[in-house]
Order: sequence, then structure tokens, then C-alpha cells
Amino acid sequence: GELPPTKVALTLYTLPLFCTFMGWLFLGELPTMLAILGGCVAVVGALIATQY
Repeated sequence: GELPPTKVALTLYTLPLFCTFMGWLFLGELPTMLAILGGCVAVVGALIATQY
């Protein structure tokens, strides 16, 4: 099946969170509190946007 473009575009909001996790996992980089907060905001925003 096909997904609507608006739902597919929401994955772009979670990309920085994914990259931060991979940087921690493979490179040992520790995210700052601001990065963690921004990731939480992005995930919550994506969840809210997919509900409507």
C-alpha cells in the first residue's frame, strides 16, 4: 500500500534523534541535555501529527 506524503514526511522529524543515537552507539558521543530535549519534542510532535 501507499502512505500519504504527510505521514512519510514526519520521519524527517525523527532523523536527528536517530543520528544522535547512532553517534552515541558507534562513536561514543554523548548527547547534551538540549539534544535530548529536542529529540523528545520531535518525537512528541511526530506522534501528535500522526494522530490527526
